[in-house]
Amino acid sequence: YYKQAEGYKVKDIIKEFVRPFDLSKASLLRVGMIKITDNEHILIFDMHHIISDGVSTTIFIEEVVALYNGDELPKLRIQYKDFSEWQNKLLKSEAMEKQREYWLYTFQGELPVLELPYDYTRPAQQSFEGSSISFELGEDLTSELNKLCMKTGTTMYMALLAIFNVLLHKYTGQEDIVVGSPIAGRTHADLYNIIGMFVNTLAMRNYPKADITFNEFLQGVKDTSLKAFGNQDYQFEDLVDNLDLRRDMSRNPLFDVMIILQNMNLEGSRIEGIEIMPFEYEKTASKFDITLSGIESNGDLSFDLEYSTALFKKETIERMIGHFKIITNEILKNPNIQLNKIDMLTVSERNTILNDFNNTKVDYQKDKTIHELFKNQADKSPESIAIVFEGNSLTYRELDNKANQLARVLKEKGVKPNSIVGIMVERSLEMIIGILGILKSGGAYLPLDPEYPKDRVYYMLNDSNAFILLTSSSLISYANQWKLEKLCIDAEEIYENDNLSVSIVNKSEDLAYVIYTSGSTGKPKGVMIEHRTVNNFIEGVAREIDFSEGKAILCVTTISFDIFVLETLLSLAKGLRVVICNEKQQRDGEELCRLISSGKIDMIQATPSRMELILSGRDASEDLKSIKEIMVGGEAIPQRIVNKIKQLTKARIYNMYGPTETTVWSTIKELTSEDKITIGKPIANTQICILNKAGELQPIGVSGELFISGDGVARGYFNREELTQEKFTNNPFIQGKKMYRTGDLARWLPDGNIEFLGRVDYQVKIRGYRIELGEIEAQLSKIQVIKEAVVVAKEDEANNKYLCAYVVKETDLTIQDIRQHLSNELPDYMIPAYFVELKEMPLTPNGKIDRKALPEPNRVSASNVPYATPQNMVQENIIVAMQQVLDTDSFGIYDNFFERGG
Repeated sequence: YYKQAEGYKVKDIIKEFVRPFDLSKASLLRVGMIKITDNEHILIFDMHHIISDGVSTTIFIEEVVALYNGDELPKLRIQYKDFSEWQNKLLKSEAMEKQREYWLYTFQGELPVLELPYDYTRPAQQSFEGSSISFELGEDLTSELNKLCMKTGTTMYMALLAIFNVLLHKYTGQEDIVVGSPIAGRTHADLYNIIGMFVNTLAMRNYPKADITFNEFLQGVKDTSLKAFGNQDYQFEDLVDNLDLRRDMSRNPLFDVMIILQNMNLEGSRIEGIEIMPFEYEKTASKFDITLSGIESNGDLSFDLEYSTALFKKETIERMIGHFKIITNEILKNPNIQLNKIDMLTVSERNTILNDFNNTKVDYQKDKTIHELFKNQADKSPESIAIVFEGNSLTYRELDNKANQLARVLKEKGVKPNSIVGIMVERSLEMIIGILGILKSGGAYLPLDPEYPKDRVYYMLNDSNAFILLTSSSLISYANQWKLEKLCIDAEEIYENDNLSVSIVNKSEDLAYVIYTSGSTGKPKGVMIEHRTVNNFIEGVAREIDFSEGKAILCVTTISFDIFVLETLLSLAKGLRVVICNEKQQRDGEELCRLISSGKIDMIQATPSRMELILSGRDASEDLKSIKEIMVGGEAIPQRIVNKIKQLTKARIYNMYGPTETTVWSTIKELTSEDKITIGKPIANTQICILNKAGELQPIGVSGELFISGDGVARGYFNREELTQEKFTNNPFIQGKKMYRTGDLARWLPDGNIEFLGRVDYQVKIRGYRIELGEIEAQLSKIQVIKEAVVVAKEDEANNKYLCAYVVKETDLTIQDIRQHLSNELPDYMIPAYFVELKEMPLTPNGKIDRKALPEPNRVSASNVPYATPQNMVQENIIVAMQQVLDTDSFGIYDNFFERGG
């Protein structure tokens, strides 16, 4: 009896009161009373689950009230031990065998694993720390739900289970979902008033297909529920054992979410002069990822959503509750609505996503061409150095003059607006002259890397209808194999004619360049980019990053990769000095560091792979001390590289994201003082939509495919109208605008930043688990000595999928060490079966990791034998015994045994 709660918090008293029982001693019940005031008390009782269940709680309260009122308790015909004996007989009966067959049939085939959008990475060992939020459905919705149940011949439990499944389907996109649900287990009238543990757990497997109506789905849930109730005596533990589930210490077996519906009526629990009501207290545990508990009382439904705090933030669960209410309301308005048509966003959340997160409208010179922007800068600072290469340089005036001279020659050869001109030159001053000359002539440039295979170059020239190729005298013999006119850009006669400005013949809507990117059919596809989209890109990036006139930027990217545009055209439009590295410097970290140091470079843009090359140069901290801004993009940037940049430089770090089809970069995030890596927010006049498979907006925190709209969207693919229509779709939220589907997975964070989650086609399923390969790569990159890591999914001869990791490491870290690190951070199913050590990652000409060039693993290598978790209690006991040996082996007598493979 707690005489005074004053000076103590009630929650602390309850936390102290609820503690483990000694199962060898009676009784497994303790009762306490907290005095709050003279007229207010809290009665607390703690019963071990082995002697009670949810129904027992209600019986217990009713009996306490009856005894307090002086009433006599009804006589019980049987005791719990009688039920226990009956149940043991039932377990051996033919009826139980039929129930067993039903459940094994229900769970045949690949078993689904629910993958909710978590805020935190799932711990390798399940955490039971939790919290809960209470909410009510309201009398009006509860009344309408009761009417729906009467009309459809279902129960409130069935309706709520169906709605809960729809919520989970909308959050995950999955159409095969298992939800746990307790059942009272009191199948005989004599059991109704007995306190004891009767409850069993039912695993309810339902199929919320996107294209069926809610009514159709509800009938399916009804059918599933009735069959499950009819086979409720088969114990859940036996089902788990018989399914031979692979043990996963990060999850519960078979399901990770639960729904509970109780009917609690305290109307009969009355004591003269005393008011009795449930006391709500803070829960600090959660057995599952989420548990939805509902209580139907006095015509209203009240809920408690319990959640794992190791997986979810409170605000995420609050949004989930809002979505549950919206879904319920949408269904009650139209029970025949298709599941994929149900919109669960609140008006406020929709407005936040469409208007607040995408409030990016700014003015820019949308009627100007790129070469007009350059010309304006050349007139402003004619004597400033524009470009530098191997000790040679050109001022803005000189570069402008030479581009004018080349443009005249091209116009004489028939180049006009939207003509495509190929340019294949080695890295040089002429490379920039060529691009500006093509633009000034009215044409669009087609960049061709001299290192491309000749068949690829032939395809690009032929597909683009290019009728002239700019090249150099050193490459002319190579270029002569293609039948089109060639012009050597380093020919002296080009620069002997008039260098005055050429008349502008093209408009901002005309093509600026066509860049070919890899295609799913094996044939590259040409992305058509207009001047106006580049102008918007220039404005958008310059608003986020300091491109001040006179700063020096390193041009390290190949001409055929669109991020080259930032290093050259954007920089020249803003008056920077562009320092071009040669082919050798592109590949050599030490050479790059020397150039950065000697060239007093202020700004660098690079892929993560190339940034790794720079950071591993000689004395990187000394060579990079002049750097003020580092922009990294083209691939997901590992946290390790961000940390290394922070360690070696004082530069501002920017994460850049965007596909070629939306003009270089579409979002930017400064990471200098950030702990979490995101791709940031959309740049000027750019809108981001994250949609589900049905094309509906995904809520904050829920993953979907990332679509990009706005002034940066390309015209489409050259000569690929069908593919253009597939990838560039109408924006349903902004009339008359197109949006590009990126094939990338992402989600909105509450602050309006976007978290990149990987490629849609990099998402794999292994043993029923949906796995993001990028998450494993991120954990590998956290290991200090691993420089680079790539994880891919492969198939063996029997078509079984497995994971293979490729690593570049600095020291002799063993595979076992890597496995141990991963096992501390990731569940077993995410640990690669095989590891391949590489001296360096194969790169594409663009500086990205070439996944297609990764070698096949040697799957018979002893060091790559996959770790298998214990499958049963015997194996677990062996593991425990081995650990005890290791913990007590003070003399090291077992060391040699284990070293020899024991």
